[in-house]
Amino acid sequence: MRVSFLCWIALACGAGAVQAQPLDTVLVLETTPGTEQAIGLIRPRDFREDDRVAVIGFDHSARVLQPLTADREILKRTLRYAGTRITIGAGSGNLSGATWRVDLVRAIELACAAFPGEETGGRGRAIVVLAAGEDPNLARQPGTLERAIDVAGARLYPVAVYRVDERGRLIARSRSAPPVPVTWLGLVRLADASGGRAAPDRWDLQEILSSARRQPPRR
Repeated sequence: MRVSFLCWIALACGAGAVQAQPLDTVLVLETTPGTEQAIGLIRPRDFREDDRVAVIGFDHSARVLQPLTADREILKRTLRYAGTRITIGAGSGNLSGATWRVDLVRAIELACAAFPGEETGGRGRAIVVLAAGEDPNLARQPGTLERAIDVAGARLYPVAVYRVDERGRLIARSRSAPPVPVTWLGLVRLADASGGRAAPDRWDLQEILSSARRQPPRR
């Protein structure tokens, strides 16, 4: 009886170890005016100490803001920097119902390249995309992005972001669900193909990370 109980404990611990796998996560953040509040919901403490996080920013172009790091202070500064960039540029365009053209395709490509080339070593890989703008190129090359995500061994978790003004009010016509139907449908298809899931409305980063931890590594 005691042996059986110990075996059960060992099996339970083993199952828990799979569920509790550390994550390499790439945050792909749209940095067009009106998306500041969504970025503000990302808290470095949502990640575990053994997690690593990279940050990609994108608007009309995409760029690496921070390679993979386990340093929470660096992540905090990077997220603050992303918010500062938005604030500085917020007065340069009309926010009322604006649809911004963005380079989401390049941002996802950079996210895939942010992971180490070697095997995952038992670490999960997640790409979390916060998107509000429109990228017509996404519908033109879904196969290319699907292969890139697959080669990276990652799962895609897109989040629909709705633009708000400085007082937190929804900007006129910005809550057409989803924000940009064509671009959003492309993200949903990529998420499904990768084994991830999309968040078209309410979202919580901890729930996304928890879901990613429960998935076995793809490589």
